[in-house]
Amino acid sequence: MSYDLNKVRLLRELFSATISNAAEEHARSALRYGDGQPATLLLLADVERTAGKLERALRTVQEAERRAAELGVGRLQGADYLRGDLLARLDRPEEAAAAYRREIAAFPQHLQAYANLAVILMIQGRSAEANELLGQMARSNPHRGAFLLAAKTLETFEDRQGAARWRQRAARQDGSTR
Repeated sequence: MSYDLNKVRLLRELFSATISNAAEEHARSALRYGDGQPATLLLLADVERTAGKLERALRTVQEAERRAAELGVGRLQGADYLRGDLLARLDRPEEAAAAYRREIAAFPQHLQAYANLAVILMIQGRSAEANELLGQMARSNPHRGAFLLAAKTLETFEDRQGAARWRQRAARQDGSTR
């Protein structure tokens, strides 16, 4: 049996678009029927990001924060992380870095915020600062997952020695928890 790869790719794209459209419609429907929770708005922003609607997703993040403020919620976990991701995709790295820094300051357990900020720093040629940030992530989150994410982040930029040190640290922790 032979497959037409173009047809397979087209079917994958249609399937992905269908799921994305259904998820967006579900979130919008929940909002229409009274679910004005900030988390629902962040979910919608995430769906919009996945669909490539980046500017719209940024507006939705802002709406989620406004709604959180109305409800008396101080900081909305994940809002600055999502904003940072959107701004990075829109090629606004300084604004993205500031958003990731706010997420880290408010929610230091958000590992991916550290990793994404480290990527921006490394792209900008600030690898020493990126390595210090990964060290901060590990100090704030001294567990295997943080160490392995640091390794993966460094491997992305072909820093195999740095990645190996983080993997060794993760392995040492594995040995001490048994």
